[in-house]
Amino acid sequence: MSEKMKKLALGIEIKQKELSLIAKNEYPIGTIVDVEIWGHKAVRLEVTGHAENWWSSAGEIYGVNVITEKNRTFNPANDKTVMVATARTNATSHAGNHSR
Repeated sequence: MSEKMKKLALGIEIKQKELSLIAKNEYPIGTIVDVEIWGHKAVRLEVTGHAENWWSSAGEIYGVNVITEKNRTFNPANDKTVMVATARTNATSHAGNHSR
């Protein structure tokens, strides 16, 4: 691998790790969001977790539909996301039941 390719690969790795960290900070577990996943009608989700594999799923967030309790995966970099409320208390959260 050339030095130019190594430098670019390192830059990509740094940005992917950064994106994953930002997703965790901006969408903490328990946060309620409205998400248009790939342009479909918005659904209200509670954030239940974050992808740990920055190399293939940088910024992915796991959630559960607050009405149907169906698990969903979304990425604010690809999907229109609007934060609705701050984190819930543990007593009312679905996070413990649906995290990955």
